[in-house]
Amino acid sequence: MRPRFLAALLFGAILIGGFKPLYLRALFGDARGDVNRPDRRTPDYPAFLQEVARHTRRGQSIAIVAPMRYWHSGYSYAYYRATYFLVGRRVIPIVDPDDSLHPERLKETDLIAVWNMPDIVGPEVLWRGHGGVLLRGTR
Repeated sequence: MRPRFLAALLFGAILIGGFKPLYLRALFGDARGDVNRPDRRTPDYPAFLQEVARHTRRGQSIAIVAPMRYWHSGYSYAYYRATYFLVGRRVIPIVDPDDSLHPERLKETDLIAVWNMPDIVGPEVLWRGHGGVLLRGTR
């Protein structure tokens, strides 16, 4: 009886120690704080997207350019995260789910949001901050 009790006590301690309030919010549907919450590996990305939203208008098309190395799911996470912040705008991916690059899609955009990439020479810079830059598109 003693080893079972000790095992149950240890199991309970592990569960309690790993518990985070975020789990309850996710379970019961309070997602309002989750979108704006920075990720551990990309703390500037949500702030960057908020500023891109502030500097753009509804209806504009925006290409998202971000390195794939920050997300376990590759570029798709950066793209889908941007769609939450840039509601009302047409967010254009330049990388497909199979990781094939499509730079020709930049020609379809009003603006290009570049995050955590080396400085790009070319289009007009409209805003810079939070590790990124917003450029005028080629359309």
